[in-house]
Amino acid sequence: MLISCLQPKTLRLWTLTASCDAENHVITFILVHSPYGAVPAGVVITAGQSEQDYAGGFSALDRLLDGRGFHGNGHPNVIITDDSAAERSTLSVKRQQSILFERE
Repeated sequence: MLISCLQPKTLRLWTLTASCDAENHVITFILVHSPYGAVPAGVVITAGQSEQDYAGGFSALDRLLDGRGFHGNGHPNVIITDDSAAERSTLSVKRQQSILFERE
């Protein structure tokens, strides 16, 4: 699992978009709002699309940020996701403090 993340000071919004490769690895891009539009802030690569896979990826992100991410809040205020039920279910548990929206 590969994780990379920036820590913008004015982070308000976290957008996730995911894509699968030929071997069913899921690449979830974390995009944040900036004066220049959406910019990549990180990527989480998991072995599949299950709740367990997403939970492992987001837990690794939590360990990397050590509670200091998102301008010291430890979580984004708002998350916009794709239509993945497993991703939304995992985020509703892992990011209870965030408002969760599904992109149509």
